[in-house]
Amino acid sequence: MDQRIITMNKTTFHHENGEGDIDNFAIARALSFLKADLIDLNGMEKATELMFNYGYQLGVSDAQRMREKYIDIQDILKQGPTLHCKKGHIKGSIFEGYIEFYGDKSVKTVYGTGTWLHSYEAKVHLDCFGQSDVPVCHTLMGFATGYMSTVFQFEVKVIEKTCVARGDENCKWDIYTVNHLPDEPNELSENQAAFDLVELGNIQSKMIQAVIDGATVEDILKEAEITFGRTFLVEDIFYNFAHSTNLSERDRQSIEKDMRIYDQNERNQLGMYFFERRQQLSFTKKVLKLENHVRLTNTIVSKNKVVAYLSMISMHPKTFTAYDYLILSKMTNVISVLLMTNAILEKSLAKDESTFTNEILHQELTDKNQILSRSRFFEVDIKQSYTVAILRWSKNIDKIQNEIESFIRRHLKKHRILISLKEQELVILLFHSLKDHSLIQNIFSHLRAALIGQFPKHPVQIVTAILDIAFWRQVLTIMKQPLLWFPAPTHQ
Repeated sequence: MDQRIITMNKTTFHHENGEGDIDNFAIARALSFLKADLIDLNGMEKATELMFNYGYQLGVSDAQRMREKYIDIQDILKQGPTLHCKKGHIKGSIFEGYIEFYGDKSVKTVYGTGTWLHSYEAKVHLDCFGQSDVPVCHTLMGFATGYMSTVFQFEVKVIEKTCVARGDENCKWDIYTVNHLPDEPNELSENQAAFDLVELGNIQSKMIQAVIDGATVEDILKEAEITFGRTFLVEDIFYNFAHSTNLSERDRQSIEKDMRIYDQNERNQLGMYFFERRQQLSFTKKVLKLENHVRLTNTIVSKNKVVAYLSMISMHPKTFTAYDYLILSKMTNVISVLLMTNAILEKSLAKDESTFTNEILHQELTDKNQILSRSRFFEVDIKQSYTVAILRWSKNIDKIQNEIESFIRRHLKKHRILISLKEQELVILLFHSLKDHSLIQNIFSHLRAALIGQFPKHPVQIVTAILDIAFWRQVLTIMKQPLLWFPAPTHQ
């Protein structure tokens, strides 16, 4: 069979920014902050995988559109750098190499070398973490790999050889052939059709945009269930429902019943320090066959601690396939990022809420209209009576502070509250119109019992005082004369 080689001489691509690129550059900036947070929370390895996969699916999507628009492979290749620049990832690129074809015009081998000009990833890494020991442009490598592999219908490998973030002069990379990717179906195609990998990649690609647009975890789970025909469930570290879709109330109750039994058995096995030990029990693709359902489960880990579980659920006997494992693995990446991003937003909101609460308690706000305006932002009616509760721990709670606050918010989700946390104390302002003081006492009695049940090694004391808005300036004085006192049990 005759062969021919096309040589691509060194070519420099630049792109002048247009009005239509503003959104893409905003996304690139958002990506830069997200990657920094991913590295901080989940470590370099997980952040690298997620950003490479994101870039890869962007490349695949763009290449598919260009294959529909252009016939000549060289024309398609020329569009790649321009599309890459428009996304705000780079400001230009240099490329040279060759493509070897078979006589039927199919590609045999590819080799090339290029340079990315002004990589946003390199800049972000230097700004946030300083100089790196290794190249860091993972989104860029992912985009180039996905784009080129789709264009050539070959699996190609793109490796960054030098990087500005490593102290090198430029971000240079090589591309070369790995394996051919046939267009024709193979024996696995029927199975693979159940979860089109392109669709799976598209979900990952939509992840960043979904975060920017404010999509919820439920939105992502619903899209995944439509695409894959599977039911997903996210639970917190106590196996409480956190996020789910497509579950009937009856199924939900059956699952909760199973998990209460499983949770208690695991607590008995782990002993008094079950919470701390459970945080360290990271696992992947664990199958649980319980009385009412079967599940394939992954842990979601942040800062080397288990913070949640993502499960694929079946209410009927089922043997999970290798493809189920792959789906769950990819979905774990997506949900991990969404939960992490939500946690960042919640942390920022919690900081604002804590500041506002402290300003009230320390009489630092004097403008009534400002108080009312800011209270509306936190969806509380400061004109109502409210109860101030001070929760105190004798032991350090720094390591489980976030879990305790999240647990309290879930427990009091039917009430409007403000929370401020400082050192070993947590202050809750609970707004209500209750006249019966015993009802307030019951709310905090149940809260304390629930906290001791979930965190038995961290007994808590609760001091409460009921206040009226007319006396908000006297909060600190009244707090020193508590109306209710729930001491820690003596045997703790």
